[in-house]
Amino acid sequence: MRAASLRGFATLVRELGGDPAEHLTRFGLPRDALDRDDGLIPITAHDLMLDTAAHELSCPDFGLRLASFQDLTILGPLALAIQASSTVAEALQCASRFMFVHSPALSVAVEPDPRRGRGVVALTYRKDLLESPYSPQAMELGLGLFHHIAGQLLDENTGLRSVEIPHQPIS
Repeated sequence: MRAASLRGFATLVRELGGDPAEHLTRFGLPRDALDRDDGLIPITAHDLMLDTAAHELSCPDFGLRLASFQDLTILGPLALAIQASSTVAEALQCASRFMFVHSPALSVAVEPDPRRGRGVVALTYRKDLLESPYSPQAMELGLGLFHHIAGQLLDENTGLRSVEIPHQPIS
């Protein structure tokens, strides 16, 4: 995945009393990964590092906090395509079609509301578990970022009804 997904990691880890370089080394990630948004890093190492940092730094909302450091620009070239979209629906279709540019293991989609709400759609964010194991912190990072981006695209008028995650609440 794009190393931009680690934007804010060093600051957050330091704020919590940890050493970001030690985490990178332990999970085999290059030290300059935090400085090169376009660099590629293994998604499994990324996710395991997030889960470990959350546990060791006693920060159950680590992924959500990390999301607050990020915005649409972490998606690099995909962000430009999303921003050039004429409508929110077009932006979501673009994100769905080209999410592999950020990470081939991640996907977003617009689906009918599972509760059949009139005028309501479900925005889904998924990880292919055949590519990499499930990570609660990475999922919460992605969902936090997804919500933040939706707010930007919709001028904070998202009309959020619910968030459903496959793990028990951790924060």
